[in-house]
Amino acid sequence: MMGACALSAGAGQGVSTSPTESEILVRTEGPKDLLPLASALRNAWRGQSEDVEMSLGAGMSDRARLEALASGAIDVAFAGHGLDLSEVAGRGMTAQRIGVTAVVFAVHADVTVLGLEPADLCDIFSGKVANWSAYGGPDAPIRPVLRPESEPDTEILRAAIPCMKQLTPGRGMVLARTANDLRVALQGTSGAIGLTTLAAVKQSIVALRALSIGSASPTPANVLGGRYPLVRPAWLVTLSPPSRSAASFLAFVASDRGAAAIAEAGALPVRPESPYR
Repeated sequence: MMGACALSAGAGQGVSTSPTESEILVRTEGPKDLLPLASALRNAWRGQSEDVEMSLGAGMSDRARLEALASGAIDVAFAGHGLDLSEVAGRGMTAQRIGVTAVVFAVHADVTVLGLEPADLCDIFSGKVANWSAYGGPDAPIRPVLRPESEPDTEILRAAIPCMKQLTPGRGMVLARTANDLRVALQGTSGAIGLTTLAAVKQSIVALRALSIGSASPTPANVLGGRYPLVRPAWLVTLSPPSRSAASFLAFVASDRGAAAIAEAGALPVRPESPYR
């Protein structure tokens, strides 16, 4: 079996030996927020066969990632929110959605509110409403926390809720520079509310609760059925037709073991659909 793969800034790095004729090497690249998913798939795939290996890269821009795929420098590109399917098709590539993750507004354990309307969220993050009692909660200040504008979850929020598109954050909002900063703020600040993933809520050491938005809670049925508005997708992009190694990896991802690995990473598996071309 080939040596362990290293996380790298460039495509195909971290693998120091060449595969033998019987071994399959898949060179991948993707955004950093999808590394847990990519790692879970790699580990499960390697556990299934000693003749497969997968290198993980996470340093390219979205455009550079597609260029690397087109040139043959990588075999598979992981992609998330913002993937331009028309560009993918125009390059003669195929994109397959393999999973989705619910992006949620999580609140500190002392907040008793169960759900908010989209307009309520805009009022909170603009600073217009500053006390949980306005929504039937305790007479306590609301402490909003948000990640930077460039973060995928913030981009998803801006795109999905109309009143958020041009919203200027209020003075009371705290900017969490890292995912760890957000976790610490939500768990340690009374009255806190912030945008994170449902997986992070479930894995939280201190009890957090994910709010419903409108009438939709982030249940698997609502997320997969399109009724819950904040969803982060995970895509695999390959050449069309894919290389031999990429085709082997795609077949694994579509299997029951692949679906289990996606779920292990905190996403909801999406079974293969007709690929975009």
